[in-house]
Order: sequence, then C-alpha cells, then structure tokens
Amino acid sequence: MDPHRLRALNYLARREHSRVELSRKLSRYADAAEITPVLDELAAQGLLSHARFVESAHRVWYAKGYGPRWMLARFAQLGVTSDEVTSWWLTEQPDWVACARRVYQKKFPQAVTSFADRAKRIRFLIQRGFPQDIIHSVIGVGDECESG
Repeated sequence: MDPHRLRALNYLARREHSRVELSRKLSRYADAAEITPVLDELAAQGLLSHARFVESAHRVWYAKGYGPRWMLARFAQLGVTSDEVTSWWLTEQPDWVACARRVYQKKFPQAVTSFADRAKRIRFLIQRGFPQDIIHSVIGVGDECESG
C-alpha cells in the first residue's frame, strides 16, 4: 500500500479532517504532486468528507462554547467554505443562545458588578464568536449593574 495513503488513513482513523488540514499534515512527508492523487482517491471513496468534518468539528467546538463567527473563521482556515457550513447549520439548527449562555454562566457565575465588568463579559463572548444579538439575549441589553 502507498505509504502516503496509509498515513492519511491513519490520520482519518483518529478523527475527521478537512482536505486542507490533511494535506498540511501529509506535506511534512511528501510534496503536493504525491499528496493530491491520494486525497482525490480518499474523497472519491468517501473516506475524506467535508460534510462529516463539519459535523464532527462543530460538535466539538460547540461543546467547548464557541460561536458561529469563530467557527466560520476556523472552518475557512481549514478550507471549508461557508456554504458547506451554513447548509449544515440550516439542517441541524444549533441553539447558539443556549451555547453562549452555557459558556457565559460557566465563566461568570456571579452577577454583573460594574460597567467595566459588563464590558469584559461582552468582550469574552465576542472573542468566542457570538454575534451581538446573541450576546444581548444572554447578558441583556439594558441590565443594570448591582453597584453601578
């Protein structure tokens, strides 16, 4: 068996990969001319699938509390188009508010104490990739600070 195919299958046995990600890993051992046919063959056989990668990565990142904007940026880095991601989101319809609320409550179990504290919480959710409407539904648009 081709050693590049064997190495690719070994990576895919551990978890799903995007084509770009797998290509980067294999490029340590071979050049693109040797890798491309292997990746084409794996994709044709259904062993390398962006759809499965999106589902798998989404599950992991969602559990870790990352939002849609963060995920879209990360998927783009890994060579997955936004159309592939959003079409999956339309069928699965993840609950982004619940995800944001879960990660927010874990990080900030206490009530907002000041405007600076509120700003810190907003920045945290922005860095996690949640859009403004979700942030406002989690933190509240006009919530008053306790000592504010």
